[in-house]
Amino acid sequence: MKDKVQFICPKCYCENRIKDITYYSPSKMRVFRPVIVGAGIEFPLKDVVTDQLCEGESIKFSTVVSENNINSMGIFSEDGKPLIAICKNCFENSEHTEIPEEIFRGNYKTFVIAGSKGVGKTELFTLMTDDIQRYGHKYFEGDAVSYIESSEEKSKRRQRIESLKRNGRLDGTANDSRESIIFKVKRSSSKEDVYSIYDAAGEKFDDYSSSTLASHAYFNNAKGIFLLIDILQLSGVKSRVSPELRSEYSGIRNQDVTSIVSNLTKIIRSSRSISQGAKISIPIAVILTKVDVILKDFSDIFDEEFIKIGFTKDKSIERIELINNVTENFLNNIGEIALLSQLRSEYSNIKFFILSSRGLNFEVGEDEDIDSFLVELPLIWLMKGNEHNSLKSRFMAWLGGQ
Repeated sequence: MKDKVQFICPKCYCENRIKDITYYSPSKMRVFRPVIVGAGIEFPLKDVVTDQLCEGESIKFSTVVSENNINSMGIFSEDGKPLIAICKNCFENSEHTEIPEEIFRGNYKTFVIAGSKGVGKTELFTLMTDDIQRYGHKYFEGDAVSYIESSEEKSKRRQRIESLKRNGRLDGTANDSRESIIFKVKRSSSKEDVYSIYDAAGEKFDDYSSSTLASHAYFNNAKGIFLLIDILQLSGVKSRVSPELRSEYSGIRNQDVTSIVSNLTKIIRSSRSISQGAKISIPIAVILTKVDVILKDFSDIFDEEFIKIGFTKDKSIERIELINNVTENFLNNIGEIALLSQLRSEYSNIKFFILSSRGLNFEVGEDEDIDSFLVELPLIWLMKGNEHNSLKSRFMAWLGGQ
């Protein structure tokens, strides 16, 4: 393995040299660091790891690893339990989440949640991941969904949900922090697909500055984007919803939605070196949040038929198309023609969604599980859409080669 072989950590989005991977023993809470022998890295074996105080020390290896046979399984600590590979940067920040071997090869898809502060990104991130865990076997036709997370991360996720139930709100992602999660979908064919979702701080999208571009490096590898828009910030909604209601759910500050879309577009173009004028092909799910707040004011659009769409956990593709049409028609009806035109002129692969992370009948202090409304559809579209786009691109490449 050459020294320059790298992978991108789906937790912190830092580059790692594969030779710098840190191996962690959850059972012993100790760290093993690889040593370089000749041209390659070698894996440790149980019988050569004898030092009981091995934290931070180099250990011996047996088999040279090549780029084609990296495998985190079969690596054992002195007690016979598997070591897990973790990102060097994550470890330095006291995070010990396992890096699946698919990520070493780049075989995973990462999606980014973008949007201004207060739009509901952390709420969606928390409740969407909870919803996918609970109902993933239905959404993916029997395929099993599992998260790759530490016990601390799992506990933190549950604490956020309990906090939302008690207080009716969640603190957003801090400006110097981020939330991310890795999950696998195990297919009936025994194939496992790996995905990650990244929630960036909202302040990072409120303006565009060349000096902040380095903090948006995660866009370089994104295979899809969730763009969240606070439905209460749309001018056509403001005119029909009381100021008190808007203040309760969105705060007192006003957001210029077209400016936020413009900022995000500039960030993506700069991060991925996409020239002005060329449409961005990365799939983007444009999501209107907090639909539960405006149901009464727009009952002519969001009628009983619309609400029924959110009560089923199957027919995802059909529901995606229905919600896309409903959301587009809603934006047209309230006069957001400029926003629609802006999005269509910048992005070539776009779908519109509308949802409520906390559901339609949320009440503070309820002990029952939060029944989220339509939170799964944007993720399912990005996951299935990428599969379709991959096949399409390969077919087009084949045609081009004839």
